[in-house]
Amino acid sequence: MTMTFKIAGNLAADPEFTTFKGGEGVRARLRVATDRPVAEGKFKEIHPDLECVQDLYECARDADLVLILTEWDEVKKLDLEKLKEVMATPAIVDGRNIFDPEKVRALGFTYHSVGRH
Repeated sequence: MTMTFKIAGNLAADPEFTTFKGGEGVRARLRVATDRPVAEGKFKEIHPDLECVQDLYECARDADLVLILTEWDEVKKLDLEKLKEVMATPAIVDGRNIFDPEKVRALGFTYHSVGRH
């Protein structure tokens, strides 16, 4: 399984940082999209096997799952049809509720938003 996500630059302050601790028995290849070299360097120190890329679509290439962990404009403005084309399995877990569930599902994604009913 390939999971992909985008992180912010301040790892100590980012709640999503805790998402990547642990993982006992989980077999997944993780790819991070970040445009902040400092964040990439710190993240690679802790998780040397992670692949860091800058392009969001490249980050999602061949992914089985995309985790949305930020409300950044570039994530909100993703071309979801293009995103679906590059993914192996069109599945999104939206931790920030930035997308309309009906619209995303209508495009053929499996979509889960955190905290919505």
